[in-house]
Amino acid sequence: MRIAVTGAGGFIGASLVRRLLAQGRLAPGEPAIEAILALDASLPDFGDPRVEPLVGSLPDSSLMEALTAGEVDCVFHLAALPGGAAAADYDLGWRCNVEASVDLLQRLAAQPRPARFVFASSIAVFGAPLPNRVDDATAPSPTMSYGAQKLIVEVLINDMTRRGVLDGRSPRLPGIVARPRIKGGHLSAYMSDILHALAAGEEFVCPVSPEATSWLMSRERCVDNLIRAATVPAAVFGLQRAFTLPALRLSMAELVSALAARFGAEAQSRVRYAPNPAIEAQFGAYPLLDAAFAERLGFRHDGDAAALIVNALGLAAAKNRPVRRIVTGHDENGKAIVLSDGAPPNRVVSRIQEGLVFTEIWNTPQAPSFIIRDDGEPTDHHSGTAPPKGGTVIRVVDIPPEGAEGPTLDPEQAKALFAAVGLSGPTTPLHGGRHPLMHRTRSIDYGIVLSGEIVLLLDDDEIALRAGDIVVQRGTIHAWNNRGDVPCRIAFVLTDAEWDPQLARQLANESHPQ
Repeated sequence: MRIAVTGAGGFIGASLVRRLLAQGRLAPGEPAIEAILALDASLPDFGDPRVEPLVGSLPDSSLMEALTAGEVDCVFHLAALPGGAAAADYDLGWRCNVEASVDLLQRLAAQPRPARFVFASSIAVFGAPLPNRVDDATAPSPTMSYGAQKLIVEVLINDMTRRGVLDGRSPRLPGIVARPRIKGGHLSAYMSDILHALAAGEEFVCPVSPEATSWLMSRERCVDNLIRAATVPAAVFGLQRAFTLPALRLSMAELVSALAARFGAEAQSRVRYAPNPAIEAQFGAYPLLDAAFAERLGFRHDGDAAALIVNALGLAAAKNRPVRRIVTGHDENGKAIVLSDGAPPNRVVSRIQEGLVFTEIWNTPQAPSFIIRDDGEPTDHHSGTAPPKGGTVIRVVDIPPEGAEGPTLDPEQAKALFAAVGLSGPTTPLHGGRHPLMHRTRSIDYGIVLSGEIVLLLDDDEIALRAGDIVVQRGTIHAWNNRGDVPCRIAFVLTDAEWDPQLARQLANESHPQ
C-alpha cells in the first residue's frame, strides 16, 4: 500500500507517520505499507526507507505532481495554514487551504482507482455563536476564513465521492493539544500553552475566563481517529462524508483543576485570567456535543481530563507507580468488607531484563470457584505463567522500552528469564523466534493495555496497541515488543483451556525453531 501524508512534518502529521511505520499497515487485514509519501515544508528524519520525503511549500504544484506521480492508495491531507495565519494573510490562506487542496483532489480523481482521502477538517466550520447543543444535524456556518476554506474542501470531497472518483472522509477535528509553544499561527494556542506552562511550574495568563468551554482531544487520540477514518467501510457513510469527532468538553476551570491534581495544588494559583472577548467568543463558548454518528463508528475522545493530560503531554500514567490491589470478602456475619488494600505481595522483578516486572494479582484453582470469607493469599500457592488447571490468573506486567529488535538476550538468558516467571508446563517458550521471548500458553488470555504503547508480535503479523486497547490471545505464539520510550503496563487475565485436537496436531508439527 502507498500512503501519502501532507503536513507530515507537523504536530499531528509526524506522529501519524511514525504510528503508520510502527503498525506496518493501516489495520489488520489491510495490505502492508510499502511507501509513505511525506510532504511538508520541512520534515524530520523518520529513519525508515519506506518514507519518501517531498519537501516544499504547499501551493507548489510540482509537489502535488510528485505526490501523485504513482498511484496512491490512501491520502491523509493534514497540511493547512492555521486559523490565525489564514486570517492575517487571506490570499496565502486561500492558496494553501483551497487551491492546493483542489489541485491534489483533481490529480487524485484522474487515478484508475479511487483513493481513500482523509481530510483533516475542523470544528471551525460551525462558526460562532453556536447553538446550545451541536449534533450531526447542526449546519456549518463559519465565521472565520479558515473555517470557510475547510467547508469549501468538505463540499468538494462530497461531490467527488458522489461522482465515484474519490472515497473521501472528512473528520472535523476539535482543539488538538498539546501543540508546541510557538508564536503566531493558531489563535487557540492557549489551549496547549496552559498545559505546557503548568507542567513546567510556570505562571500563565489565560485569555479566556474560567467558565470558557472548549472541545479538546490529545494528539495521540487524534491519530487514532485519523487512522480509524481511513479504515471505516465506505458504505457506512453514504454521500455525506464530513462528520464531527467526539471530544471532551471542558471548562478552563476544569482543565486547571485536573492539571493541579497532576502537578500540585499550587498550579491553581499560577493561572491569571485576562479574558479576551473575541477569543472567548470564538474558542471558549463550545456547547454540549453529541457526536453519535462518529461514536457508532468507533471514534473516541480521551475519556476524561486526567487522561487527556497524560495523553497530551506524553506522560506515563503508570510509570514508577506500584500496583494497588483491593480484595473484598465477608466478615463472620456475612457483611461485605475490604480484606486488604495495598501492593500485592508477590512480584517477579527480572534481573535479566531491567524494568520487566510481573505482579501477581490473584488466581483461582478451578471453575466455578468457591467464594469463602477469606481466601488467604492465592498467589503464594501458584507461580506459573499459565493458570492452574481449570482456573484463572490475573497479573500486571510492566514491560520496559527495548527497541524494535527486542531485548538483547542470548538463549541461556532467555531460558533463565522464562524459568523465573514460570514459563513451563502448559506454556511453551520459543527459542530462536523473531523476538527472544516468543512463547505460547495453553489458555485464553485477555490483555488490557493500561498505559504506554506495545507491539504484539505473532508468527508474521504484528499490531500496535495503546492504552485502552484490549487483545484476546487464543493460544497463539507471541511476544510483546515495547518500541516506545516509556514503560508499558498491561493487565492480563488468563483462563485455562484445552487444544482442539486438529489444531493440536498442527501445532505439534509446526516448524518453529525450538
